[in-house]
Amino acid sequence: MPRIFIFLVFVGVVVIIIPTTLRLLLMLAFRVRRALYDKFSSPYQQQTWQQQSWEESTARQYEEDQAPPESPPDPFAGVREYYRILGVRPGASPASIKKAYRKKVLKYHPDRLVARRLSPEQRRQADELFKEVQRAYEEICKVT
Repeated sequence: MPRIFIFLVFVGVVVIIIPTTLRLLLMLAFRVRRALYDKFSSPYQQQTWQQQSWEESTARQYEEDQAPPESPPDPFAGVREYYRILGVRPGASPASIKKAYRKKVLKYHPDRLVARRLSPEQRRQADELFKEVQRAYEEICKVT
Protein backbone atom coordinates (compact mmCIF):
# COMPACT_ATOMS: atom_id res chain seq x y z
CA MET A 1 0.00 0.00 0.00
CA PRO A 2 2.67 2.59 0.84
CA ARG A 3 4.44 2.00 -2.50
CA ILE A 4 1.28 2.59 -4.47
CA PHE A 5 0.55 5.71 -2.45
CA ILE A 6 4.06 7.10 -3.12
CA PHE A 7 3.70 6.25 -6.81
CA LEU A 8 0.31 8.02 -7.06
CA VAL A 9 1.71 11.09 -5.29
CA PHE A 10 4.66 11.12 -7.69
CA VAL A 11 2.36 10.83 -10.71
CA GLY A 12 0.17 13.59 -9.34
CA VAL A 13 3.15 15.87 -8.93
CA VAL A 14 4.49 15.12 -12.40
CA VAL A 15 1.17 15.19 -14.24
CA ILE A 16 -0.71 17.94 -12.43
CA ILE A 17 1.47 20.24 -10.35
CA ILE A 18 4.52 20.73 -12.60
CA PRO A 19 2.59 21.55 -15.81
CA THR A 20 0.28 23.87 -13.89
CA THR A 21 3.26 25.69 -12.39
CA LEU A 22 4.90 26.03 -15.80
CA ARG A 23 1.67 27.32 -17.29
CA LEU A 24 1.36 29.95 -14.54
CA LEU A 25 4.98 31.04 -15.03
CA LEU A 26 4.44 31.41 -18.77
CA MET A 27 1.28 33.44 -18.22
CA LEU A 28 3.15 35.69 -15.80
CA ALA A 29 5.99 36.18 -18.27
CA PHE A 30 3.59 37.14 -21.07
CA ARG A 31 1.76 39.57 -18.80
CA VAL A 32 5.01 41.24 -17.79
CA ARG A 33 6.08 41.45 -21.43
CA ARG A 34 2.75 42.96 -22.44
CA ALA A 35 2.88 45.49 -19.61
CA LEU A 36 6.37 46.58 -20.61
CA TYR A 37 5.31 46.83 -24.24
CA ASP A 38 2.30 48.96 -23.35
CA LYS A 39 4.37 51.17 -21.08
CA PHE A 40 7.11 51.89 -23.59
CA SER A 41 5.10 52.03 -26.77
CA SER A 42 2.89 54.98 -25.93
CA PRO A 43 3.04 57.88 -28.43
CA TYR A 44 4.49 60.18 -25.78
CA GLN A 45 7.24 57.69 -24.96
CA GLN A 46 8.09 57.22 -28.65
CA GLN A 47 8.30 60.98 -29.10
CA THR A 48 10.57 61.18 -26.05
CA TRP A 49 12.84 58.47 -27.48
CA GLN A 50 13.10 60.32 -30.79
CA GLN A 51 13.89 63.56 -28.98
CA GLN A 52 16.54 61.86 -26.87
CA SER A 53 18.18 60.23 -29.90
CA TRP A 54 18.26 63.62 -31.71
CA GLU A 55 19.80 65.27 -28.64
CA GLU A 56 22.39 62.49 -28.33
CA SER A 57 23.39 62.71 -31.98
CA THR A 58 23.66 66.50 -31.74
CA ALA A 59 25.79 66.20 -28.61
CA ARG A 60 28.02 63.60 -30.30
CA GLN A 61 28.48 65.87 -33.32
CA TYR A 62 29.38 68.79 -31.03
CA GLU A 63 31.94 66.63 -29.20
CA GLU A 64 33.50 65.59 -32.52
CA ASP A 65 33.71 69.24 -33.60
CA GLN A 66 35.32 70.21 -30.29
CA ALA A 67 37.86 67.36 -30.38
CA PRO A 68 41.33 68.18 -29.05
CA PRO A 69 44.02 68.98 -31.62
CA GLU A 70 45.89 66.15 -33.29
CA SER A 71 48.93 64.73 -31.54
CA PRO A 72 52.33 65.61 -33.03
CA PRO A 73 53.20 63.65 -36.14
CA ASP A 74 54.93 60.31 -35.71
CA PRO A 75 58.56 60.54 -36.88
CA PHE A 76 58.42 56.91 -38.02
CA ALA A 77 55.09 57.18 -39.85
CA GLY A 78 56.59 56.88 -43.33
CA VAL A 79 59.06 54.11 -42.52
CA ARG A 80 57.07 52.06 -40.01
CA GLU A 81 56.30 49.51 -42.73
CA TYR A 82 60.02 49.21 -43.51
CA TYR A 83 60.79 48.44 -39.89
CA ARG A 84 58.09 45.75 -39.98
CA ILE A 85 59.66 44.19 -43.08
CA LEU A 86 63.02 43.92 -41.35
CA GLY A 87 61.42 42.65 -38.16
CA VAL A 88 62.70 45.36 -35.83
CA ARG A 89 60.85 47.98 -33.85
CA PRO A 90 61.02 51.68 -34.80
CA GLY A 91 63.89 53.44 -33.07
CA ALA A 92 66.03 50.30 -32.87
CA SER A 93 69.80 50.73 -32.80
CA PRO A 94 71.65 50.79 -36.12
CA ALA A 95 73.50 47.61 -35.12
CA SER A 96 70.25 45.67 -34.58
CA ILE A 97 68.83 47.03 -37.85
CA LYS A 98 71.94 45.92 -39.73
CA LYS A 99 71.83 42.48 -38.06
CA ALA A 100 68.17 42.01 -39.02
CA TYR A 101 68.92 43.18 -42.57
CA ARG A 102 71.75 40.69 -43.00
CA LYS A 103 69.64 37.87 -41.61
CA LYS A 104 66.79 38.60 -44.05
CA VAL A 105 69.16 39.04 -47.00
CA LEU A 106 70.77 35.67 -46.33
CA LYS A 107 67.35 34.08 -46.13
CA TYR A 108 66.11 35.45 -49.47
CA HIS A 109 69.35 35.83 -51.48
CA PRO A 110 68.93 34.46 -55.05
CA ASP A 111 72.25 32.59 -55.03
CA ARG A 112 71.26 30.70 -51.89
CA LEU A 113 67.83 29.88 -53.33
CA VAL A 114 69.35 28.03 -56.27
CA ALA A 115 71.04 25.63 -53.86
CA ARG A 116 67.70 24.93 -52.15
CA ARG A 117 66.17 23.70 -55.41
CA LEU A 118 63.03 25.80 -55.15
CA SER A 119 60.44 26.03 -57.90
CA PRO A 120 60.60 29.03 -60.26
CA GLU A 121 57.51 30.53 -58.60
CA GLN A 122 59.06 30.25 -55.15
CA ARG A 123 62.30 31.78 -56.44
CA ARG A 124 60.39 34.68 -57.98
CA GLN A 125 58.59 35.35 -54.68
CA ALA A 126 61.85 35.15 -52.75
CA ASP A 127 63.50 37.54 -55.23
CA GLU A 128 60.68 40.05 -54.65
CA LEU A 129 61.13 39.71 -50.90
CA PHE A 130 64.89 40.18 -51.32
CA LYS A 131 64.32 43.44 -53.20
CA GLU A 132 61.79 44.55 -50.62
CA VAL A 133 64.25 43.93 -47.77
CA GLN A 134 66.94 45.92 -49.61
CA ARG A 135 64.57 48.81 -50.23
CA ALA A 136 63.46 48.79 -46.58
CA TYR A 137 67.05 48.89 -45.34
CA GLU A 138 67.93 51.75 -47.71
CA GLU A 139 64.93 53.81 -46.58
CA ILE A 140 65.67 53.21 -42.90
CA CYS A 141 69.32 54.20 -43.45
CA LYS A 142 68.16 57.47 -45.02
CA VAL A 143 66.06 58.31 -41.97
CA THR A 144 68.60 57.37 -39.30
